[in-house]
Amino acid sequence: MTGYPQTQGKLGHRETAIMLAITISARLFLWLPNLLAAIGGPAGWLVLTVAFGGAMLGYFFLDRVLARFPGQDLIDIGREVLGGFHVLFGLAFFLFFSAILSTTARQFAETFVVGILPRTPIGVVYGLLLILLVFAAYMGLETISRLAMLYAPYLLLFLTVIFLLVLPNANPLYLTPLWGFGLRRIILGGLPRSSIFAEIVLLGFFVPALREERHRRGIGFWALGVSYLLFLVSTLIFTAVFDLPGAAESFFPVYQLARLISLAEFFQRAEAVFIFLWFFTAVIESAVLFYAAVYVRCRTFSLPSHRPLLFPLAVIIYSVGFIPDSFAQALRFD
Repeated sequence: MTGYPQTQGKLGHRETAIMLAITISARLFLWLPNLLAAIGGPAGWLVLTVAFGGAMLGYFFLDRVLARFPGQDLIDIGREVLGGFHVLFGLAFFLFFSAILSTTARQFAETFVVGILPRTPIGVVYGLLLILLVFAAYMGLETISRLAMLYAPYLLLFLTVIFLLVLPNANPLYLTPLWGFGLRRIILGGLPRSSIFAEIVLLGFFVPALREERHRRGIGFWALGVSYLLFLVSTLIFTAVFDLPGAAESFFPVYQLARLISLAEFFQRAEAVFIFLWFFTAVIESAVLFYAAVYVRCRTFSLPSHRPLLFPLAVIIYSVGFIPDSFAQALRFD
């Protein structure tokens, strides 16, 4: 039970649930509606529902494992069950979190460049984002969770404003036929996409930091449920606004929706205001993944502090993020 990072702190169940919900639903600002439309056509929301069902099943098994070993995280459980092989178990999760972080951070940096800094090199924006991640991880998980708690109302408010203002552009007929490309394709394509909610596994590593572990199960269900609702609403509105061809070919869905907002002639280019919405979302989501990667590395090898690992990992993430030559390649890798 040694090797817990010194700045992990203690987490309340509300901020933990909100932090996980933001981390999972961050893909809302990237490629999610595009992927769902490509699989299910106008019934992309059904693909999402099937994926959500698969994620809930996966979380049920995760919850049963955590209940069997109260007060222990997945690294402790791996050490107890696998013995010396827990190192491979821990390294697998370290690589998993690092891979997700490198691709999503690259995509968010691309979004910011496209939105408000078109002449700024992508490497500069990506580097500044990683500097923020190092600082956030240095302060610790409790600080990140409280930041997520403060930011969540603004995120919900701005998303609600965007969705309401673009509703006049929606056409419900674009959501037909109801079964899209067919029920078989929806099920077979939706079940593997339960990985959309894969970040829920983070709860398995943050359990020792919870002030009250009795809320653990509710935290997971709440985070998954809120993420699903955000995905569902955005997918329905995005498809109803852009129709199938536009939904399948457009990236940055919330950004594309915000570009449609126009209040008379004196309020144009609203997306320049809302770009900060997904930038702060990117910081929180990426900070959680960055901390998780360092945390797993420390716990796997029982290191007393995670802080010496922050800068080296940031350099690795920065390098891996530029292995794809373009945004399209980064998207395919993700």
